[in-house]
Amino acid sequence: MINEEYQSDIASVTPLGIRLHHWLYSGRRAVREQWFHKAISSGDWSISVLYDSSDRSHLFLPDHNLELCSIIQFKIFDQDELNQYHSLIEIYKESKKKLNRLKRGHRHGYLR
Repeated sequence: MINEEYQSDIASVTPLGIRLHHWLYSGRRAVREQWFHKAISSGDWSISVLYDSSDRSHLFLPDHNLELCSIIQFKIFDQDELNQYHSLIEIYKESKKKLNRLKRGHRHGYLR
């Protein structure tokens, strides 16, 4: 039996998370089934949810034993931080490629 404090509503699955009343949530099922990735390629879709109106930190998916979803906390980054992050990712990718080329060369006897 569902507690009277829980309200039902319709949320949207988006690339950023499960959106309900301007809040974003995530849960194990959504991650396991790659809902957010699917929303990127297929677009948003609606799902039924339950939530406690006095505590918006969680919501529940009613069709799978009230599976818990938690609110997502985002940190706002400035443009310099984002640029630095992307630069480091590119450096990492290039280093990984070089390392893989060296490993392949060593396996084929090119390096001794």
